Amino acid sequence: LTKDEYEERKESEVDVPFVDVQPPSYLKKKQKEKFMDIADKLLAIGIMTELDVDCLAMYILSHDLYLSYTKTIAQLIKQNDIAGLKDVQNMQDKAFRQAQTAARDLGLTITSRCRIVIPTPPETEDDEL
Repeated sequence: LTKDEYEERKESEVDVPFVDVQPPSYLKKKQKEKFMDIADKLLAIGIMTELDVDCLAMYILSHDLYLSYTKTIAQLIKQNDIAGLKDVQNMQDKAFRQAQTAARDLGLTITSRCRIVIPTPPETEDDEL
């Protein structure tokens, strides 16, 4: 980015004071630790507020489901249980899509972080007064 583009982006950032981010009570202990690890990183780059708590919790829950289904699939493959594999793969795919959607919303993917630009509202005559 050029200096002008950097300044323009800096000026377009919204300063939201809601930064007392705490993990929801419905998460388990390990999930809360993972939540705070990710939340600290998002807070450090200035893109998370209290308003994003449930979205991050949903990401963690769906990511854990995805990992659980992946583990089950590995067990089914070892047991040569092809019949049960299809249903678990469908559930794994749904959990992956849920996690991916939440990750994009939070800026946890490379492409979503590259797109984070907050537009400035157009100036009105009232703003000049």
